[in-house]
Amino acid sequence: MIALMNRKEINIPAVLFMIVIISSLFINTLYFTYFFPLILAMIIRKIRKQQMIKMGPADIIVLSLCAVEILELFVTGYLPNTVKASGVIFCGATLWFVMRFYMKDQTTIRAFVSIVSLLAGVLAFVTLIGYYRHKTQFASVGMTDMTMVKQYFRPFGLALNEWVAVLVCSLPFPFYMAVTNRKRIPLFMLHLLSFTIVNVSIIVSFSRSGYLALLVFDFLAVVLSISYWKKYFFSAILVAALGLSASFGVLFPEKDSVRQTGSVNGTTSQKRSTEGRTRKWAEAIELFKQSPVVGTGSGNYELASRLYGSKKYNSLSYRSTNTALQILVEKGLIGAIVYLLAFCTGCFCCFRSMRSRFICVPFVAALFSLCLREMFFNSFFDNRIFGLFIIMFFIINQTVEYSED
Repeated sequence: MIALMNRKEINIPAVLFMIVIISSLFINTLYFTYFFPLILAMIIRKIRKQQMIKMGPADIIVLSLCAVEILELFVTGYLPNTVKASGVIFCGATLWFVMRFYMKDQTTIRAFVSIVSLLAGVLAFVTLIGYYRHKTQFASVGMTDMTMVKQYFRPFGLALNEWVAVLVCSLPFPFYMAVTNRKRIPLFMLHLLSFTIVNVSIIVSFSRSGYLALLVFDFLAVVLSISYWKKYFFSAILVAALGLSASFGVLFPEKDSVRQTGSVNGTTSQKRSTEGRTRKWAEAIELFKQSPVVGTGSGNYELASRLYGSKKYNSLSYRSTNTALQILVEKGLIGAIVYLLAFCTGCFCCFRSMRSRFICVPFVAALFSLCLREMFFNSFFDNRIFGLFIIMFFIINQTVEYSED
C-alpha cells in the first residue's frame, strides 16, 4: 500500500501470495496441506533457474530444525503423530525459503506488513463481535463473570488460548505501521485502530499469559526503540500508550473480570491452574527420563503422558504446559541442544538486525513475548504459531543487510 502510493517497484504477486498464506495461517489449521505443493513447486522453479540465495545463520537455523525432525522420524515411538508434527516444521521451513527467494526487497516487505496489519485488525474485530455474542448469551441466564465461561468462547473454532497466541504474533504489524506513519495522520489512525482492536481482543481473552505477553511486548518495543532508534522513541511510546489506554477504556465495563485475571493467582481456579502446571512440569521431567537421548518422537507428548504420567501426577490434561519441556521430552537431549543453539543464534541475529532497520524492533519484541508465553503454554508447534514465527523471523533476518532510510 505505502509502496504503491510512493510509486516504488513492488513484487505484487509475492505480496498477494503471502497474504493468502498468512490469511490461512490465521484461520485454517491445514494451510500447509493446501499450499505445500505450490510452495514446493515455487522453490524448485527458482532452483532450476539457478537463482540461488546466499546462506546465512538464519537459514542454518531453519535447516537444523528440519534435521532434528528427520532424526525423530526414524526413532519415534509412534510414527503417525511424528509425521504430522514434523510436517509443520517441514512446511514452515519450505515457507521460509519461498520468502527468501521471492521477497527480497524492503518495499515488498513493507507493503506485506501494511496489509497484514489491516488483516489483523479485521480478524481481531471479528473476534470482538464473537465475544459480544458470547457474553450476551451467558448474561441472559445471569452469568456475567466472563472468566468463568471463557473456555466456551472459541474464535474461528480455536481454543481461546491458542487464538491469543495468534493475536500476540500479530501485534508487531500494526505497531510498526502506526509508529512509522505518525506524520501521515490518516494512515497513523488506521493502523493505530488496528493495533488497539488487537489489544482489546487479547484483553477479552482473560488469559494471564496473554496479558503478560501484551505488557512485555509494549515494554520491549519502547525500551528497544530508546536503545536503538531514538528518533522513533516518542512515536513508540505514543502508540503503546494509546493502544493500552483505549483498550482499557473500551473494556471499563469488564473491569472486574480484567482485574480478576490480572490478580494472576488470586482465585481458586487460578491456584488450581498453577498447581496443575507445576505437576505437568514434574511429569515432563519423568517423561524425559524414559528416553533422554532422542526423546519420544515429535508430537508424542500427549501419548507419553497418557501412558506414563497422568495417573502418577493426577493430571487433568495430557498436553504439555511448557514448550521447552515439550522439546526436551519429544526430541531428547539431541533436539534440545539443537533448539538451544538455534535460539542463541536467533537472538544474535535479532539484536544485530535491530541496528539495521527499525522494523526489526517490534518483531523482536513480539518474538520474545511469544517465547515468554511459551513457558506456560505449548502452542509453538501449532502450525499457525510456527508459521507466524517463521514470517516474523524472516522479516527480522531479511532486513539485516539494509540500512534505515
